[in-house]
Amino acid sequence: VKSIEYYKTRLPLVREEEVEAIKSWKVLGTEGNLAERNGSFGISPDEQFVVYEKITDYAGRVTYIYPTNGAVADNTQPEISITEVNRNASSNGIYNEDIVLHVDVQDPTNGDTYSGLERVWYDVSASGNVSASETITLMDNSDNRVQSHQNWSGNITIPASRYNSNDIRVQVHALDFSGNQYDSEVVPLS
Repeated sequence: VKSIEYYKTRLPLVREEEVEAIKSWKVLGTEGNLAERNGSFGISPDEQFVVYEKITDYAGRVTYIYPTNGAVADNTQPEISITEVNRNASSNGIYNEDIVLHVDVQDPTNGDTYSGLERVWYDVSASGNVSASETITLMDNSDNRVQSHQNWSGNITIPASRYNSNDIRVQVHALDFSGNQYDSEVVPLS
C-alpha cells in the first residue's frame, strides 16, 4: 500500500463514477506511516457524513471502499415540553379528577442533522396520604434504529383514583440514538 486517502461528504454519492471523479481526497496515511495504521480525521459534534476511502498500491492500482450508509454524530439533547390539558378543571391548582398532561418531545436538528428518538418515558409518584409510583414507557424505538423518529407527541393521564395526593410528581425523560438524554423538570401536581 502506497497511500490511503479519504473523502468526507454530507450526502452519499450514488454511482461509482462519482467516487472515482473526486479530486479533493485528503491523505490519511502514506508509505512512511502506514505501519502504524492509525490515521484519523475529525468530525464535528453535530454532523452527518459518509466517508469514502481510496487505497493506492505501488503499481498504481486503486481500490475504493465506501459504505452504503453514513454516520451521524449528534451532541444535542432532546427537548421536552409539558402542558396541563385540563388545567381549567382544577381549583387553585388542585384537581378532583384525572390529570391530563400533553407532552411534546423533539430531537432538534443541529448541524443539519439529528440522530432520532430512541425512547420516551415518564415517572409518576405520589406521597402523603397515598404512596404510589411507576415508570411508563411512551415510545421505544430501541429495536428500530432509524433516523426518522425526530418527534413524539401525546397525552398522559394521571388517574385520580390511584394518585389521590397533594404531592404528585411527574418527570418525563427522552433518549436519542446517540445517547443524549434529557430529563424534564419535575411537574408538581395535586
